[in-house]
Amino acid sequence: MNLKSEIQNKFTIIHLEGRMDVHYVQNIEEEYLSLINNVGTSNLIINLEKVDFISSSALRIFVTTLKYCKERKIRLILTGVRNPVKKIFELVEMNSMFEISESLKTAMLI
Repeated sequence: MNLKSEIQNKFTIIHLEGRMDVHYVQNIEEEYLSLINNVGTSNLIINLEKVDFISSSALRIFVTTLKYCKERKIRLILTGVRNPVKKIFELVEMNSMFEISESLKTAMLI
């Protein structure tokens, strides 16, 4: 499990990696929420291209992020959503809640 962030132009990008199960969430939640609370741009991209599983506890983090971004008028884009993860978002009907881009490059063109 891995988490890193960077700023490119007008985008804060958070790269997540690994299986986002309950243990992953427990290990990264504090660092992740700290990154979210300190977004220094008007656009936040969550890069999921190296994530192959998301549990319900991880979905909670995304809902928290969405709420935070809406309150602060920060545009949130999920990118690199692979099929196993996409299916989970669709199953719980969360795919329509998020702006989703095929790739990081495409997200940065929006």
